[in-house]
Amino acid sequence: MEHAKDFLSILDSVIHNKPICMPFSDDSCSQVLSMARSHNVYALVCEKLCEMPDFMQSLEYEKAMVAAMKQAALQTKQTEAFLDLYQEFAKENLHPLVMKGIVCRELYGELCNYRPSGDEDILIRREEFDRVKDVLFAQGYDPEEKNVTRKMLEELQEITFYNPQYGLSIELHVNAIGNENILRSKMNGYFCSVFERAICQEIMGRKIWTMNHTEHFLFLVLHAFKHMMVSGFGIRQVLDILLYVERYGGEIIWEDAMATLEDCSAKMFFSDLIHIGNQYLGFHLPVLCSANCPNVLLEDLLDCGVFGNETQAQRTAVRITEAAVESRGRSKMTLLLKTVFPGKESLAAEYLELVDKPWLLPVCWIKHGLRFLKHYKESRGKLLTESMEISKKRVELLKRYEVI
Repeated sequence: MEHAKDFLSILDSVIHNKPICMPFSDDSCSQVLSMARSHNVYALVCEKLCEMPDFMQSLEYEKAMVAAMKQAALQTKQTEAFLDLYQEFAKENLHPLVMKGIVCRELYGELCNYRPSGDEDILIRREEFDRVKDVLFAQGYDPEEKNVTRKMLEELQEITFYNPQYGLSIELHVNAIGNENILRSKMNGYFCSVFERAICQEIMGRKIWTMNHTEHFLFLVLHAFKHMMVSGFGIRQVLDILLYVERYGGEIIWEDAMATLEDCSAKMFFSDLIHIGNQYLGFHLPVLCSANCPNVLLEDLLDCGVFGNETQAQRTAVRITEAAVESRGRSKMTLLLKTVFPGKESLAAEYLELVDKPWLLPVCWIKHGLRFLKHYKESRGKLLTESMEISKKRVELLKRYEVI
């Protein structure tokens, strides 16, 4: 936990422009850089470590700085590419809503491109899909799925487009959260009318449209909550949420926001994020309700890395946890059946053919099972044990938040 405290202390120093106070050792720097890589904040941490003369003399320095500068340069290129793309949408009188990504990076000030994004997320009106797709095609973005049907647009959360020139992925959302289970559908319902209340925001001298501050805050929290419920999430999402509250808290309608969070069992989760920020990351945000289990949540998210899916055991544990959430305390047999035979909604993002051809579900179960057996053999029988242990910890955390 000592290295974790050093890691959090450095992030506090980065975010709040404080002098670094971590005592230097080769081991501590190596451990902190490993955590930074896992949580995808490598460039941010390297930038701060360079204030330590001992680090600049260490064996880690040159390799770390080359990797950090490459990451920041790539993000700078991708940021410019996304803003150029958004202007092409505007020329066609299209105004998709930008979610997280560049909006969150802007909160990091001069270090905005040191906070990388794996992709950029935009929310569109379903009826504008063809027009948005045409702009993406014209700008060199190819779809993950070539033949997107109307039924896919009704059921899937997003369609991914990729531009190899910039290494940039665009996640084209037709809904904000997804409908894979009852709770996600409920959360999704809070964002049905966001276009009517959208706001225009200027980033690097160019205008984009996004959700108003109350709804964007809710999206950031519920997006993290969604990830926490299945695979986990990392410190970068915590920083995004806390920085958003720090910057726009005065424009958030807190009575409405807290009522929404309570309605979907996420109020205690948000309260714990505030506690983590105030205690470990140098924030001074208002505490709107009592904490639940912030230290347990912190330990979990530090273990998870950016999205809790780095290892095969973590990825396999997702299915077990999803089954536990859907079973909601029912019999162990129900849990087992849902784990071995996931529902169509759970598998559709992976096997897109299920959307239009639900009768292929048994075929997908077989594919799913064969892939598990392959990884099981590669792990020499350890995969199931490790996955069950990861899922057990996740389920215990969900019980603390009364999701299960």
